[in-house]
Amino acid sequence: RQEGNAAFKAGDFPLAIAKYDAALALCSPSEAHILRTNRSLCNFKLGRIDESLSDAISATLLRQDWAKAWCRKALALQALGNFNASMEAVKVALELEPKNAEYSNLRDELEEM
Repeated sequence: RQEGNAAFKAGDFPLAIAKYDAALALCSPSEAHILRTNRSLCNFKLGRIDESLSDAISATLLRQDWAKAWCRKALALQALGNFNASMEAVKVALELEPKNAEYSNLRDELEEM
């Protein structure tokens, strides 16, 4: 996971995805939601919105109290033009982390649409 995070920070999203894939094959189930959430953002950055959404949904199913996964789901749904579902997802993220500025900003952006 750390190698994937380093590749992400360097902007090498394909390498980050490969590292997260490798980590998913070896990780404990308690860590899979983090890796899927991270891979979701990489796919989002590469414009692979369907893959991003798939990973975000998987992450929310693995751990329903993981706010970051709900935010990734909201971002992907927004990009797909599904603004109502995006708003629902970001509301869940905000219920879990009410003071998170990123989630609040996304909610505000969706409210303006």
